[in-house]
Amino acid sequence: MSSQPLITPSRRRRFACMLYEGMFLFGLVFIATLLFDLVTDSRHGLKWRFGRQLFLFVIISIYFLSAWRLSGQTLAMKTWHIRLHNPLGGKLSYLRLIQRYVLMWVFPLIFAFGIELAARQSGLVALSQSLRLAVLGQD
Repeated sequence: MSSQPLITPSRRRRFACMLYEGMFLFGLVFIATLLFDLVTDSRHGLKWRFGRQLFLFVIISIYFLSAWRLSGQTLAMKTWHIRLHNPLGGKLSYLRLIQRYVLMWVFPLIFAFGIELAARQSGLVALSQSLRLAVLGQD
């Protein structure tokens, strides 16, 4: 435990950390996708779509959960001097970390669902239908 007082970071600092984290995740996802495509010999981005998404979910979860559990900080959090801890200043439990990781996916999934609904309501071909046609080679 730390002898320093526990101070909640400002919203501005947390938002800056999220933007910085996004840059790290871009690189992580790029490298992980490249490795997945090399291993599966995927020549089209939609060929192993579900497998790729599952692989990326696992890779991102390993990044966050291991960083949070070991030091309470990801690379971006270290830069902005932000640390996760329990109310007493100790490490969070695995259950709490997994809850936090799953909950961080809620807003991106709601946004993706909204895009799908908007595509269907507009009368345009839904994204999933155009992707299915591209995979089947019927474009």
